[in-house]
Amino acid sequence: MIEDIYNFDHSADNSRGVIFSLTGITYADKNYRIARRNSDVTVIEYIMEGEGTVEVDGKVFHPKKGDSYLLPQGSSHCYYPNPNNPWKKIWINLSGQLMSEILTAYSLDNVYLFENLYTKDLLEEIVNNAKNKIPDLDLSTGKLVYEILYRMKMHTKKQEPLMNENARIMKDYINDHLFEVITLSTLSELIGMSDQHTIRIFKSAFGSTPYQYILWKKLDYAKMYLKNTNMSVKEISKKLAFTDEFYFSNVFKKKIGISPSEYKSKFTRN
Repeated sequence: MIEDIYNFDHSADNSRGVIFSLTGITYADKNYRIARRNSDVTVIEYIMEGEGTVEVDGKVFHPKKGDSYLLPQGSSHCYYPNPNNPWKKIWINLSGQLMSEILTAYSLDNVYLFENLYTKDLLEEIVNNAKNKIPDLDLSTGKLVYEILYRMKMHTKKQEPLMNENARIMKDYINDHLFEVITLSTLSELIGMSDQHTIRIFKSAFGSTPYQYILWKKLDYAKMYLKNTNMSVKEISKKLAFTDEFYFSNVFKKKIGISPSEYKSKFTRN
């Protein structure tokens, strides 16, 4: 495997903003595999050649030439190429508190694969700027990253008309009632379908069951509250309509890898 990797120089702590870590081009071989649990970076990649597999928070995708994908910080993911047609990829890794907030604002925190979305030009500019250490590197990179995210947002919106209308109805209902208890029977009654058919429609549109989607949306909010507020674990559990704080803590630890209290302490240390 060959990689051209370039880093960003940081003269001050920018943990509450966006931190640009590494960028580069990867010529993967059959042994290439990246795995992160509760990732501390957000990954943006464009596939220039080949194909492979991405596993993120229980979902599986197969990005190919011409596709872009986004793996948010806090997710548990791994990715690897097809050994018979390995990837050539261009990418950037970034992090910071603001990054998570931007993804939530752009409704990209649960969207991972962007089929046939061209971002190579922007990523190439980032790589070349980092390679040449241009003045105001972070500023120029920030503008380019925002453009990438904007393209991703607009690409997602273009795909929505193709979505099953019942799937869109369910998703809108979930997003509007996320701080309440949402049951499968409620969603089934909403679209007039059986429970089994309701799950099939939702999973076909979004790649996960309604339960999985609801859970990850609630956990995204939980992480945001733990990082940015003084709310207790019990208060967050109640706000997000979990059965109780113990169930919430168990689910959080199982999915994120650490307890809510441990997660909060990571962002409140002096």
